[in-house]
Amino acid sequence: MDGYGASDEPSFIDIVQKDVNSKCILKKSLYKLKNAEKIEAILKEYPTHLVVLQLGNYEFHPSLDFKNYLNKKNKLKNQSFETITPPSVINHDFYDGRGLLYRNLIYFIKVLLSPIYWYLIEHNNKKYLIQLRKIIKGNYDKDFVIITPLPFYHSANNIIRKRAISLYENYFSNLPNVIFVNSFEDFPFDKDMFYNPAHLSAKGHKFLGDKTADAIIEYYKK
Repeated sequence: MDGYGASDEPSFIDIVQKDVNSKCILKKSLYKLKNAEKIEAILKEYPTHLVVLQLGNYEFHPSLDFKNYLNKKNKLKNQSFETITPPSVINHDFYDGRGLLYRNLIYFIKVLLSPIYWYLIEHNNKKYLIQLRKIIKGNYDKDFVIITPLPFYHSANNIIRKRAISLYENYFSNLPNVIFVNSFEDFPFDKDMFYNPAHLSAKGHKFLGDKTADAIIEYYKK
């Protein structure tokens, strides 16, 4: 199971499935961290030994213009990765040509507000993380891959998302049935890894898929 783009191909789940020679019985977009409560019911309906969870993308992007961005011409929900114009071809000024000054101003404001954002995000989502930890501990016969919120391209939101890594580590990395994947570690921040500021391109999904598969393979070697 993954987050945004779960039904698209090739998502990182497809890459993981191929790399570890396994069969994915369900790909489902839970969208919000609070929907993690649905995992219990899903596991009963679809018994499995390995669960891949990439949650928190929605909660950990305190963007000032994210909703506005999604409603503009870059809305790509119904496109497959294959039909999207390669990032190397399209214009990467994601702020519609409003210029470097505008982009830097937004970046600076986000950085200044990040302590407030973080307090609110952590406070609002603590109960959902506790709930998810309880679900994972209760399903000790299954292994869970926990992937931290994905990086953004050229964004001050990454200040918050990097802090989320430590938060996820505190809740999940010490559980014996958790394979923890730091989505930022070794991630190459080049344009070809993204098809918009907030979502990975097919190349980005392949990188994350290979990284996740390597963590899974290493875990089962022990």
